Amino acid sequence: MKQVFTFTLTILFSNLVLAQAAKKIPVKLDQHHTFVSGMLQKQVKRDVKNKSGKMESLMAQSTRDNTGDSLIDSVKLMYGPIDTSIYDYNALVYPFNYPYSTTPMFNNNLGNHTSPMVWFSAYYHWTVDPNTLSYIFYQEEFRDFDIHKNVSSDTALYADSSFIPNMTYTNKFNVNSITSSYAFTYQAGKSDSTYKQFFTYTAGNLTKDSIYEYSGGKWHLVSKTLYAYNISNDLIEIDSYSNPTDTTFTKPLIEQYQYFNFYDGSHRLLNLYEKQYDGANLTPYVTDTFAYTAAYMYHTSWKEYQYDIINKYWAPITYMTKHVNGSGLPDTVNIQAFDSLANQWVPYTLDIVKYDSVNNPDSLLAFEYNFTAFPATPNFTTVYYYNYVSDPNSVNNISAANNNITVYPNPAHESITLSGVSNKNPTVWIALYDMQGRMYGREEIAVKDGNVELPVDYLVPGVYMLTLQDGAGAMLSRKLVVKE
Repeated sequence: MKQVFTFTLTILFSNLVLAQAAKKIPVKLDQHHTFVSGMLQKQVKRDVKNKSGKMESLMAQSTRDNTGDSLIDSVKLMYGPIDTSIYDYNALVYPFNYPYSTTPMFNNNLGNHTSPMVWFSAYYHWTVDPNTLSYIFYQEEFRDFDIHKNVSSDTALYADSSFIPNMTYTNKFNVNSITSSYAFTYQAGKSDSTYKQFFTYTAGNLTKDSIYEYSGGKWHLVSKTLYAYNISNDLIEIDSYSNPTDTTFTKPLIEQYQYFNFYDGSHRLLNLYEKQYDGANLTPYVTDTFAYTAAYMYHTSWKEYQYDIINKYWAPITYMTKHVNGSGLPDTVNIQAFDSLANQWVPYTLDIVKYDSVNNPDSLLAFEYNFTAFPATPNFTTVYYYNYVSDPNSVNNISAANNNITVYPNPAHESITLSGVSNKNPTVWIALYDMQGRMYGREEIAVKDGNVELPVDYLVPGVYMLTLQDGAGAMLSRKLVVKE
């Protein structure tokens, strides 16, 4: 089993989005920090309106390395009718501030993907190639939602495969409770790994999820996770079982991770304690403690310790504190690392957040301690760009009327129908590509009562990418179509 699968996208993105932030977190703690971030995000009030009562959508962000005077990372987002993005004040300590929830398949280490921080319909990412150090296009991603704003499908493509999906996901829900999820990875247009996940609830709380992998023509149970809650419905224990070394799918699952969570009376996470399997037993691994200011739901202090199994003590790792401005928003984040030789906390990074007139982050200034002091100018600057939701003519917004386009039948035999196309488009352009990126025709078709019909009987069986554009060339939708 590819145990790293469910963490891959999040770890890739978090390591790339801010180069300086990658230094803040030891690589071996990446999984733990992803889990902690997911836990904390659940406690952020999901109010899509800011303090001014207006709603903004994050449309782009860019990060510049000021020491080399070069752009090192940027993101562009497009939206459908949901048009919301929420800044995560807890995540200020992590390498991202608008978590894009790039892995929509549920996993206990990623928080609750049914409420992503950014409800984008299309996501584009550019970054520096670590091999050539050149600034290149890195990833694009397309997402559909159901009427409850749950992520129903997601397609991720990387720079070397403009039309060939690298990963696809589909999720099914009962209102807001996910019931099943399917994930596929591709190599050269062919499915490389296939997973499915099922979920069990008790009194509305998720109590178990199970992941299966398709191999050798059969589905095999490869992991299961159990969840326990207190009487206030706070998640207090997580037990995750798998056997990553078993390639035969015949050995029993072994508990690999165990988490214990503790809360205050306001359901804010105070302490998180993790054990990991060391090949023989579950042993202490990492513990985190959090503190809060007044009634704010985001933490303003965080300490992390990792267990030293040789010397049998908890070794300090990270100490973070936040300053809160007059509007109740964190504007300064200090991170200290522990110097084991000097046996003391030492300055490491300083982040300063500036806000716009409606209290959304305008910029993030990142300073790195140079063993003497922090520099006078930031090492890295991230700038955020917004559009008001009330602006219906935004060129970056996908038409709300076209966001719920569906394709049926799918799988198809002779023809397909695209339903839900806006009648504002008298005609649309449709193109089909196979998984190697070869185009199988592009034509202009009339829209009739919101429907578009397309013959597919000439296609050989397989999976195809369908793109739908209006007469001006604006992208309306992308869909995966299966021809039987």
